[in-house]
Amino acid sequence: MSKETSPISPVYYTNNNVCYENNYDKKNFLNVCKGDSIHYRYEIIQHIGKGVFGNVYEAKDHKRKHHVALKIIKHDPKFHKYAKIETEMYDIMYKNKGSYSSNVIKLYKSFLYNGDVFLIFKLYGKNLFNYYNNNSIKDDDMKSISYQIASGLCFIHSHNIIHMDLKPENILIHEKKIKIIDLGSAFIKKPRLIRSYVQTRYYRSPEVIYELNLDTSMDIWSYGCILYELI
Repeated sequence: MSKETSPISPVYYTNNNVCYENNYDKKNFLNVCKGDSIHYRYEIIQHIGKGVFGNVYEAKDHKRKHHVALKIIKHDPKFHKYAKIETEMYDIMYKNKGSYSSNVIKLYKSFLYNGDVFLIFKLYGKNLFNYYNNNSIKDDDMKSISYQIASGLCFIHSHNIIHMDLKPENILIHEKKIKIIDLGSAFIKKPRLIRSYVQTRYYRSPEVIYELNLDTSMDIWSYGCILYELI
């Protein structure tokens, strides 16, 4: 992060040898280095993923003494808005104490620090795209994976939320257990919801292509595409 000038009490972790100050690349992604201190609590360990909305790093939470996935949103008001939407979607799903799905990633917290938006998630395995490029998927595994994706979607849809960007890169797998991630493109289902450009091209439903009313069935189309790809 940029130089830390206003300590937050208590300080769980700090590193005075920061390697940048408000350092952004040409696309407005914040540059961070191994060992950097975020919010006087999180230590950057390594880069683990990049998307349209931001970069994801493995970080050590020095308060909870465990590792997390730290998502740094692109330094742009439009993308900060998407981050707010993503946070709201998780709040909707988990606002009730008994509301939980083992197949949807849990957002631990989000915060603004030095003008940048950060989201903290459970650190989980590799994405499904990388997984099936390096591993053969047996029939029983295919059944289990397909069931878990459906279970996660069922949970999301039960809160009238449309994921909008279901794809293998937005599904994590660890020890054959999956979690759906990235609700930055999600919307609450409405009677008249039309968007001309949503969903990654290879998993884009006919409703989007023909600019029809969108509902949760568009996620099912993407789900079908993913299963076909896996098979």
